[in-house]
Amino acid sequence: QIGRDLYRRWLQLTRLGFAVWPMAVVADDPQSAAYCKTTFDIKADHKIINVLRIGKIPRDAIIPSARLSPADLILKT
Repeated sequence: QIGRDLYRRWLQLTRLGFAVWPMAVVADDPQSAAYCKTTFDIKADHKIINVLRIGKIPRDAIIPSARLSPADLILKT
């Protein structure tokens, strides 16, 4: 359920014109997670599972696909 919610929010933000980058290392590091809990008033009994960096995509930006072409995925030996 948590993963589904995360990706749903990610897609919603993308539809609104934002780029989203996961920064799981912030949630995985105890000091960083504690800082985020304090800074953003997150309850002590809640766990941070991921942190997302979000930025507005300029309207005239051409975003290349992050996917590799099939030819680049197939290794020939």
